[in-house]
Amino acid sequence: MRVAEYPTLYVENAPVAQVKNGSIGTVPIALGQNFYFGLKPSALFMRVTEQIAYEGTAEKLKARYFIVSGKANMKQGLAILGGGIIGAAELDKRQNTGLENWEIVEVSKQVFDTECNS
Repeated sequence: MRVAEYPTLYVENAPVAQVKNGSIGTVPIALGQNFYFGLKPSALFMRVTEQIAYEGTAEKLKARYFIVSGKANMKQGLAILGGGIIGAAELDKRQNTGLENWEIVEVSKQVFDTECNS
């Protein structure tokens, strides 16, 4: 499922970039602005609530580098298999699915360049 979906970067609750597999890009974020990587509800992906996989506030004026990776979520798979959209909704009440589905790590420019430009 992670191949078909991807998180969106939001700045001050407005979508500014979609993070697709293998993509690299830049987005200006002003000092003091809130940002997050999230996924909106989607019947296609049996997601009944918004999921936030990473959030922060631009407290310093600096370049930030993130590596975004999908993770296998066995509990979600079993919930959907056993109960469809109802199973997914019930799991959402007990699990932060965004964090369980995605690993988003802020890294140094050197790590980013090594991991993403090789």
